[in-house]
Amino acid sequence: IVLDANESAGFNFRENNEIGYHWPGGAWWWTSGLVAPAGEWSHVAMVVTPTGITIYVNGESVTNAFTASEVALKSQFIGSYKNWGGRNMLGKVDEVKIWNRSLSEGEIRQQRHINLSVSDVASDADLLSYFQFNEDIYYLVNKKPGALNGYFSGGANLALSEAPVGGGACDIFNLSGGGIYPTPNCGGSIEVSEGALTPQGEVVFNRIDVTPSSSPNNHVSESGFWIIDTYGNGGDGASIDPIIAWNMVSVNTAFDGFASPASELNLLYRATNSSGPWAVLCSGDTEVNAINAFAVSAGGGCGISMSGQFVLSGL
Repeated sequence: IVLDANESAGFNFRENNEIGYHWPGGAWWWTSGLVAPAGEWSHVAMVVTPTGITIYVNGESVTNAFTASEVALKSQFIGSYKNWGGRNMLGKVDEVKIWNRSLSEGEIRQQRHINLSVSDVASDADLLSYFQFNEDIYYLVNKKPGALNGYFSGGANLALSEAPVGGGACDIFNLSGGGIYPTPNCGGSIEVSEGALTPQGEVVFNRIDVTPSSSPNNHVSESGFWIIDTYGNGGDGASIDPIIAWNMVSVNTAFDGFASPASELNLLYRATNSSGPWAVLCSGDTEVNAINAFAVSAGGGCGISMSGQFVLSGL
C-alpha cells in the first residue's frame, strides 16, 4: 500500500486482502485478521510506536507487540512493493498521509472521511507528506510545503475518485444512553430515546461539504452529505436504536428554497464505504422538514439505526 524502498517499512496486502505490515524487527507474516473488502473503499492506517505496530481498517484496530526501532524514511512507493513488477496493487488509492509521529485512535477515526485543510497541512510540523491526487498534472503533488513531489511509474495513472471523503467537520462522542447529543463542530444534534440500545462506545459524526459520488436525483445543491460511524459493541457499524430526532445543519443557505414555504424532502442512505446508489429512508412533511435556510429536522420514523452515509434530496 505504502512502503519505504530502503528499509521495507510500511503496510501491505496479504492473502485475501488482509492488511499486514513490513518493519525491521517485526513480523511480515503476522495475521491481523483485518480485511479491506474487494470492490469498495476502505480506510486503512498503520501506527508505529516503540512497543509495536497497530493496523487499522475502517477505525477498528489490532496490534502486533514487539520492540519497534526507528526508521529513516527515504523513498516511498505507493501501491507497490519497491517497484517490483509482480508486486503491485490492483486498485485505487486516495488521500495518502505520512506523519513523523504516532497518531491516536481518535485521530485515525477523524481521518476516515475528513481530509486536511490547507491550514491543517501548514500548521502540522509532524506531517511529512500529503497526496490527494486531485491535480491533473504529470507528477504527484505533495501538499506539504517544501516536501518532495512524486511521479508515476509502473502504469499508474490518475482516475476519478468516488471515495467517501471531503472537506468538512467532525464530532466524536461516546453514545452510551438516551438523551440529546450536540454536534458542535458539524452543527445541530441527535437525540436518542431513554432506554435505547446504544453502541456503548464512540460515535464519529461527519459533515462532508462536497457533493457525494453518484448523487441522487434532486440532490439539495450545496448541502453536502453526512456520515455516521459507530464503534463499540459489534465493532465498526455497531447498532443503535433509531435516532428519534436529528437536526442537520449546512454551512450555507442550502435549504432556503425548502424552508419558506415548507417543502417536503427525502432522506437517503447508503453504506459507510459505498460509492453506489442511494435508498430512500424517509420523506414527507411528518419526518423530514427544513427548519430554516441552514437546518433540517429528521424524525424517528426515518429509522436511522446504523453507520452510513446520508444525503437530502427534494421530492
